[in-house]
Amino acid sequence: MSENWELAPSSIHNDMAEMQRKLRSIGEMERVLTERSAGREAYRYLLDAHRILSQEAFEATRLVDLHQLTALRVSQNGSLVAAA
Repeated sequence: MSENWELAPSSIHNDMAEMQRKLRSIGEMERVLTERSAGREAYRYLLDAHRILSQEAFEATRLVDLHQLTALRVSQNGSLVAAA
């Protein structure tokens, strides 16, 4: 019976060491997933910013084109000429 008692602390120590390894592994996986998630979030943010800036540039170009069209007037023969 004393032999079993001597083995028990060693067994508990091994179990604790195994649990610590598993917890470290889980912690590492969580860290990697968090970094990946943050990376994806940053990428989404940059894509959204690019979309917004592109849309604003497109709208500004359309406004310039519209302004140029309104600055033209129709001549007597039906052709467009710049307004004076």
